[in-house]
Amino acid sequence: LLGAVAFWSYTHINRQTSLVDSRMTLTGSLIETMIGYRTRTVQEPDSEGTQKEANEFDRYFRATELVDSAKLWLATGLPRVWMFAATTLVAVQWWWTTPSIQSAAITIGGIVLFYRALVHLSEGALSLADALVAWRSVQDVYKAAESPSDTGDTSALLPVVPSTVEVRNLGFRYPGSSDEVLRDVSMSVNPGDRILMEGPSGSGKSTLALILAGITAPTSGLMLAGGVDRPSLGEQGWRRRVVAAPQFDSNHVLIGPFAFNLLMGRRWPPTQEDLLLARDICNELGLDELLSRMPSGPGQPVGEIGWQMSHGEKSRLFIARSLLQGAPTIILDESLSALDPATLIRTMKSIQKRADSLIVVAHP
Repeated sequence: LLGAVAFWSYTHINRQTSLVDSRMTLTGSLIETMIGYRTRTVQEPDSEGTQKEANEFDRYFRATELVDSAKLWLATGLPRVWMFAATTLVAVQWWWTTPSIQSAAITIGGIVLFYRALVHLSEGALSLADALVAWRSVQDVYKAAESPSDTGDTSALLPVVPSTVEVRNLGFRYPGSSDEVLRDVSMSVNPGDRILMEGPSGSGKSTLALILAGITAPTSGLMLAGGVDRPSLGEQGWRRRVVAAPQFDSNHVLIGPFAFNLLMGRRWPPTQEDLLLARDICNELGLDELLSRMPSGPGQPVGEIGWQMSHGEKSRLFIARSLLQGAPTIILDESLSALDPATLIRTMKSIQKRADSLIVVAHP
């Protein structure tokens, strides 16, 4: 019986965990649906949205049934199974041997006492299981609360003095491959430089851009910014000096407000100064027209459940995101290919104005 209590307690923990996860998913979807309601009244709704919600409800109800089943067995089933089994065995024994009154009273009392003990044990196991599941759900919040918050730290946003970025004898190969994508690459990006990096597909342009931005580590060679190597500057220090807007497969519009997608690389929550700077850059890039169509302006939810943006609008969002990080050197990897000529001219004026050094990766 104790083994059965342990088994059903373990089963209840797993099922309760699944139920909590399903409930949190359902709650998140409901909030996202409510927030994005005005977006769907302006833009075409997703035809699969209704079916997705139905599937989420089905998973939730199924998880609820499984939890109720485990609770039923643990709180009611096991004690009653014990009572039935014990009384049946005693009745069979008494059928063949008539006990004394004292012996019968002790036996019945023992069965009843064990039944009540089993009920209390099952209830205690349920409470402990629920407490464990609840702790699993909130432990990340407690850990986050224990960590010092750096939201108000503005030191990371102090201007970085423009300096030369150098790579010497740079090499790169993908793990498990013997072929080098890059070999003995050396170059310098001086303050004020405007560099166009051209080459056919597969020539290593994007790989070099990711390495220069500190997103990918080279397999060999030396990287310097202002004469200081990358390990000495650290990941954060390097990325304050070089920022990239990667290709679309490495760049994303996250579910959240448009302003968050702009300022996520700078600081969040933003200050009023951040919002004003973001608005100015959006105006320069022609995103003011997009914002004027959004019911909530910069607070409009975007992404999968929010406002759907065109390829060109996403490109300018990624450019704005890189410019808002305030790094002296900006790398744009195929970021301009989706722009029409008029928008391209307007975008380049903003980039030239705000990027001290610029590398543009493009096809010939």
